[in-house]
Amino acid sequence: YNGPDTFSRDYTATCATGKSVKWRFFDWETSFPSATGASIQFKAATAKTQATLATSTQVTLGSQTSTNASWIGADVSTALTSASLTSKAWLRVYITFNPTTDHSGTPLLTAWRQSYDCVDSE
Repeated sequence: YNGPDTFSRDYTATCATGKSVKWRFFDWETSFPSATGASIQFKAATAKTQATLATSTQVTLGSQTSTNASWIGADVSTALTSASLTSKAWLRVYITFNPTTDHSGTPLLTAWRQSYDCVDSE
């Protein structure tokens, strides 16, 4: 395996009239091979439509370099705000898997979840 490889997962939020989406935590659980150097990077982008996600600005959510069997993650809204962006109806999470230094293995993303709130529109 030569990697790295990036995969994405799209999410959409539906909020009632007078409310707007606020993307919250993207959480993950992972498993890593015993050889060193492997990592997983997490990024996100938000847009009004699914079609425009591919050209939206990506923000870094975090990275993982060792096995975690319980949930950890990042607040997507905080990452967006840090880049002067706001949550929009669609969210794409990019997950990049990087192999071990000797290319003998790659980490696994064993579970993930994305949450959001609907807040009063300003």
